[in-house]
Amino acid sequence: MEAEIAVLDMLLAHPELREDPDAAFRLVSEALNVRAVASDEVRLEEDFVRFVCISDTHSKHRQLQELPMGDVLLHAGDFTFHGKPNAVKDFLDWFKGAVHVETRRRTTY
Repeated sequence: MEAEIAVLDMLLAHPELREDPDAAFRLVSEALNVRAVASDEVRLEEDFVRFVCISDTHSKHRQLQELPMGDVLLHAGDFTFHGKPNAVKDFLDWFKGAVHVETRRRTTY
């Protein structure tokens, strides 16, 4: 937790990073030892958390090819066009059933 607080302090000390998100990401990545993992790398080390990120699927989530294995599936952006209830329900049903996420830890929050 101390490392995360130190990174936050660094970000707050450099307000110019708000205008350069790439530089902010590099700073955070280096400070917290974040690394990219190739999608075909299947060996997941115990001390890493692997995020699988998708975005802006606009009701086309069922057309996605097989997603890589990971610990956390993160969707950013729009998952429907207009947010109609049936489209939201379809997305949530699909998202809940996403079986690509490998369970390495049984933790309930």
